[in-house]
Amino acid sequence: MNTRINLLIAGVAYKKRLFLIILTLVLFSWTYFSVIKKRNLPTLSNSQLLDFKSMIQDMWQDVVSRNPKQLANSNTSQPSVSINVMTGNEVPFDQLKKILFYTDCYGGWDYFIGATGREAFIVLGCPDAPCYVTSNRSLMPLDQFDALVFHPRANSFAMANMPKIRSPHQRYIMWIIESGCYPSHALPKFDNFFNWTMSYRLDSDILQPYGTFKEIRPLPQKAALDSYIAQFGRDHTFLAKNKTKLAAWFVSNCNTAVNREGYVEELKKYISVDIYGRCGHLKCQQKQPDNCLNIVDNDYKFYLAFENSLSLDYVTEKMFKVMDKNVIPVTLASNQRLPLPKHSIIDATKFSPQDLASHLKEIDTNDALYAEYHWWKSFYRIEKGNKVNNFCQLCQKLNDPKDPPKTYQSMQKWWVNDANCSKWSQNRIIKASPWPMSNG
Repeated sequence: MNTRINLLIAGVAYKKRLFLIILTLVLFSWTYFSVIKKRNLPTLSNSQLLDFKSMIQDMWQDVVSRNPKQLANSNTSQPSVSINVMTGNEVPFDQLKKILFYTDCYGGWDYFIGATGREAFIVLGCPDAPCYVTSNRSLMPLDQFDALVFHPRANSFAMANMPKIRSPHQRYIMWIIESGCYPSHALPKFDNFFNWTMSYRLDSDILQPYGTFKEIRPLPQKAALDSYIAQFGRDHTFLAKNKTKLAAWFVSNCNTAVNREGYVEELKKYISVDIYGRCGHLKCQQKQPDNCLNIVDNDYKFYLAFENSLSLDYVTEKMFKVMDKNVIPVTLASNQRLPLPKHSIIDATKFSPQDLASHLKEIDTNDALYAEYHWWKSFYRIEKGNKVNNFCQLCQKLNDPKDPPKTYQSMQKWWVNDANCSKWSQNRIIKASPWPMSNG
């Protein structure tokens, strides 16, 4: 009797959701053809259409999962084929490498891709990648997935919640974009657990930086490059014109373990620094971030891109978001290993605040020297982190039979101890211990 009642209730819910999908499609069609087309209003972009398609697919999957016939049989079905929606090519599902997002990622389940299934790889720019990503643990037995991705800062990240059975062919991957100086408290319990890492660290198995510099023209070599930079400065002094202010800092976290705010307070004794956000008296329209960047681009010569921690290779959007602007980034970061264009930033870790102030004053009074820091923009293109196809790399590695087996004996050592955490104290950079998790 209880089973019949449950099936009856499930049948009602099933029909309601099916009706909702039909109603959504009807309203969309009416709006698109009767309103947008007739009135010549802007049409939807391809990405918006893909978002709408993904929404309908998610709704449809929800309906299918609530089909009372499936509930009665209690079977989990897999698609027999996967269709590439760009080419229409069908790929047998059993020929795809299956990737499971085992934990959430900041409350979401698509790891910032914006899609799952095969469509994730269309979004990422590798539509023919023979892989399938999902967060659906019921798609198949957990030990049959080819890769499981874990976010160590997820609330559910604990050894007690991990899979009980693991197959030799599987790869367990630690995905993380936060500083190694703010580690998960659970990480020491995961010795000999992870096979690969996916992070901004340059020695990660799968690199996921916040940005990269892609060379688009051959560079002059050695002495010829130095001559080019000097000549570029002399020819582009106009870049410094109409710049009426010296340095800006946009910041919302006013008390960091790295003590970047202490560095800036000392710096302000020697030069003017305009501080925007919670930690200063100046405001810009945060809901329109381009407005804030336009203020920097139009008015300032220097922008303080100070990270919330000094951790190996940890350079975030704080620097990359202003690299293509007419401003010189001043970084407080462990960026010594990053392949940055020569003479493109000023590294504050190499200066005391007083010496940095003197250096910025020197550049401020020399328009050619200021312009030299922009020479590289004709030779490199910045690719922001959201365009770095890290899951394309993962799919490629999963399909490479020559990729050797690997296990991290101590993730705590690799991720935390080797991060070389530091902070600013007593007018210099000193070694520091990791800190509790925090925000940027």
